[in-house]
Amino acid sequence: MIKEGNSLPAFDFEKLGVYTGKVYDKKPKFCSHCGFDRVGGIEVLGACNDSLLWECCCCGLRMLKFSKERTLDYLNKARDVFFDKGGKRRYYA
Repeated sequence: MIKEGNSLPAFDFEKLGVYTGKVYDKKPKFCSHCGFDRVGGIEVLGACNDSLLWECCCCGLRMLKFSKERTLDYLNKARDVFFDKGGKRRYYA
């Protein structure tokens, strides 16, 4: 939990499709928006060895698996990941 006075660097989680700060450390059985019963995990190469976010298979809402602060830390770990397909290309979240 972020204590008062501490703030995250400017990052818009809504650009990732995350509209709430609620954390689901285990895969939710239902989407918190539409109630659909299929939720999948989104993995980000270079960030962590498991799913970083949850996503509803119906409406596409994305839900946090970790706190916003920890999610941002993981995304920053993956910042310099690149794929060599004929040259260096960088992919940023």
